[in-house]
Amino acid sequence: MSHSKAEHTNSTMLLPRLHIGWRQLAVGLAGLAALALLIGGVYGLAQSPNDRGVVYLALINFNLILIALMVLFVGRKIFGMLIERRKGLAGAGLHVRLLGMFSFLAAMPVIVVAGFSIFFLNLGIEAWFSAKVTKALNGSLEVAQAYFQEHGNRLLTDAESIARDPTISDPTFLIDPQILEEAINQERQARNLAEVGIYTADGTLIAHAGELAPMTNQEGQEVIRNPEFSSRLFADYNDGRIVAIAPINNEVFLVLTRWVAQPVLNHMDSTRDAYQEYYELRSERGRAKLAFSLLFSVTTVLILSVAIWLGLSMASRIVRPVRSLVTASNQVREGDLNVQVEVMDNDEIGTLAVAFNQMTASMAENQRLLESKNRELDERRQAMVAVLTGVSAGVLSVDNKGIVWLANRTARRTFDVREGTNFIENHPEFTNLLETFFSIDDRMISQQVRVEVEGENRILLVRMVAQEYRGDKKKTAIITFDDISDLLSAQRVAAWADVARRLAHEIKNPLTPIQLSAERIRRKYGKQITEDEDIFAHLTSTIVTQVEEMRQMLNEFSDFARMPAAEFVPLDVKTLVRDIVQMEQEVRTKIKFDLKLCSQPAIIMADGSHLRRLFINLLENAVNAIEESEQKNEQGHIKVVVKEPQSGKIAIVVEDNGKGFSKDMDLEKLFDPYVTTRKKGTGLGLAIVRKVVDEHEGYVKLQRGKKGGARIELTFPLSAEEEENPSS
Repeated sequence: MSHSKAEHTNSTMLLPRLHIGWRQLAVGLAGLAALALLIGGVYGLAQSPNDRGVVYLALINFNLILIALMVLFVGRKIFGMLIERRKGLAGAGLHVRLLGMFSFLAAMPVIVVAGFSIFFLNLGIEAWFSAKVTKALNGSLEVAQAYFQEHGNRLLTDAESIARDPTISDPTFLIDPQILEEAINQERQARNLAEVGIYTADGTLIAHAGELAPMTNQEGQEVIRNPEFSSRLFADYNDGRIVAIAPINNEVFLVLTRWVAQPVLNHMDSTRDAYQEYYELRSERGRAKLAFSLLFSVTTVLILSVAIWLGLSMASRIVRPVRSLVTASNQVREGDLNVQVEVMDNDEIGTLAVAFNQMTASMAENQRLLESKNRELDERRQAMVAVLTGVSAGVLSVDNKGIVWLANRTARRTFDVREGTNFIENHPEFTNLLETFFSIDDRMISQQVRVEVEGENRILLVRMVAQEYRGDKKKTAIITFDDISDLLSAQRVAAWADVARRLAHEIKNPLTPIQLSAERIRRKYGKQITEDEDIFAHLTSTIVTQVEEMRQMLNEFSDFARMPAAEFVPLDVKTLVRDIVQMEQEVRTKIKFDLKLCSQPAIIMADGSHLRRLFINLLENAVNAIEESEQKNEQGHIKVVVKEPQSGKIAIVVEDNGKGFSKDMDLEKLFDPYVTTRKKGTGLGLAIVRKVVDEHEGYVKLQRGKKGGARIELTFPLSAEEEENPSS
C-alpha cells in the first residue's frame, strides 16, 4: 500500500518537472522567433542609407546583450554543478560527465553549421562588393556623366559660337532690343534651344527668347558672381535642363538653355543613386558582416543554450535517483534507518529504489527490536549498578584477561580503575589470585590480600565468584572486597588493651609488697651484714629498681588500655608541632632539629592532649633510634616538616637518621602493640600513634629513609572553616 502510494507521489512529482522543461523549451523558441521579428522590424525601419549604421549598431548591441544573457544563464547552471562536484555531493561527477557528453553531441553539428554559414555569408558579402561589380558600376556612372557632359560641351560650344557672332556682339544690335530678340530667336530655333537670353553684368535682362521665363535680377547676379566672364556650364537636374554661359563682352553675357531627354535624366538619377548607395553599403560591409555573424552566433548560442538546458534536464533526471540512493546510503551509514528514496520511474533504477526502501525498512525494524532488548538490558544493568553503588563493599567485574567491565564507586576509589582498563596491569598483586581462580573449578574463593592504597598498606578480604562461562571455562568473575585493615587493627588493639589491663592488674598487685620487702630487708639487715656488704646493697637496690621499672611499664600498659575518648576542638597543628619541637630541642642539645613550617595556619579538629602525646612519642622514638644507631660519629638529625595544606588536608613528616629498619622488616606490623625494634622498648609508641591518627580520621605512613633512618608521614583533614578560607 505504501509502495503504490510512493509511486503515485513520485509520478505526480515527475510531471511538473517535465512540464517545466517543455515550458522552458517553448520560451526559448518563442525568444528565437521574437529575435527574428525584432531584427526584421528594425531593419525595415531603415528607410534611408543613413539609418543603416544605426540599425547595424543596434543589432550588434542587441546580439551582444543576448549572447551575454545566454552565457550567464547557462554558465550559472554549469557553475553550480561544478561547485557541487567540488563539494563532493553525491552524483555530482556523473552529472558533469553526462552534461558534457550531451552538450558535446548537441554542440558539434550546431557549431559546424554556424561556422560554415558565417563563412559563406562573408564570402557572399565580399562577392557583392567585388572588383568586377565596382568596375561595372563605376563604368555606368562614367557613361551617364560622359553623355551629360557631351550635351553640355555642345551647348557651351553653341554659346561661345553665338557670343562671337558679329550680328549678336555688335553694339548696335545690343542697343536695339527688337533686332536683338529676333536674332537670338533665330539662333534658338536653329540650334534647338529652350532659352536664349542676354544679360548685363548686374543681371539686367537685355533680350530673351524661349519657353522659359527670364531670370530675375537677383538670379542673374548669382549666375555671374564670378567677375571673370569665362564660359561656364550649369546643370539643373531637377528641371532637366543644361545652362551654358558665355561672355559677349565685358558688360554683357549670353545664357543658353537646352532640355535633356527625360529617360536620360532618369537613367542618370538611378545610376547616381545606385552608385552612392553601393559605396555607402561598401563602407558599411564590415559592420554588416559583424551584425550577421553575431546574428548567427546568437542563434547558435541560443540553440546551444537550449541543447545544454535539455542536457541538464536529462542528466538531472538520470542522476537524481542515483544521488537519492547515495544520499540515503550515507544517512543509513550515519544511523538513520528510516530514510526512504523516491521511486521516480518503473525502470531498473526504480526497482533498485524499491529494494533499497524494503532493505532500510527491514533494518529499521531490526534496529527497533535490538534497541528494545538493549533498553531492557540497560535497565537491568542500571538496577544492578544502583544496588552496587549503595553497597559499602567494593565490587568489580573482571574477565579472564583482566579487563574491567564494571566497577562501583568504592572499587573506583580504592583501585583507581575505570571500565575498560586492565586490572592486572595496574594491580599485579591480584595476578596470582585471578590466575588461580580462572584455572580451578571452584565457583567461589575467598582470600585476604595486602594492597597499597594512597601510600598506605591495607588488608582486603577478597571474594571471587564466577559470573559467566564459555563452555566449561570461566569467562568473567565478580570480585567483592572489604577493607578489614581498621577492623583487624581495632581487634588487635582491643585484644592487647585487654591483655594490658589484665597484666597491669595481675602484676601490679605483688610489685608493691616486693618493693616494700626489699626496702625493709635493706634497712633491717643492712647494718648486721658486714661480709659482702656491697653485694647485699647491690642486690636489694636492683630489686627496688627493677620493681620501679616494671611499675612504670605497667603504668604505660594501663594508659594504653584506658586512653580516654578524644574531645575535638579547632587546633592549629602548626603551632602545636612548633612548641613540641622547641621543647625537645631545649632538652636534646646533642641532636640537631630542623623544623620547616607551612606559611599559613593549619586548623584541624583535634584533641590537643592526644596529639601532643602522639608527637612526643614520635620524637622520643627518633631520639632513641639515633642513640641506638651504630654510626656514633655522625651527629643525630631530626627533620620535622609541616607541609602546605593541599586538597583539604595537612601533612606532617618526621624523619631521622637513626638506625632505621632491616630490609626484611614488615613496617606495617610495627603499628601493632608490643612490636618493637628497640632493646628496651615496650612497642606501644607506634600503636598509640596509629590509634590517635585513626580517631582523627587521618592516616599514617611509615617508610625507610633515603639515607637510612626512618620516615613517618601523618595526614589529617583540615576543618571545614579552614577548607572554605584557606588563606585565613
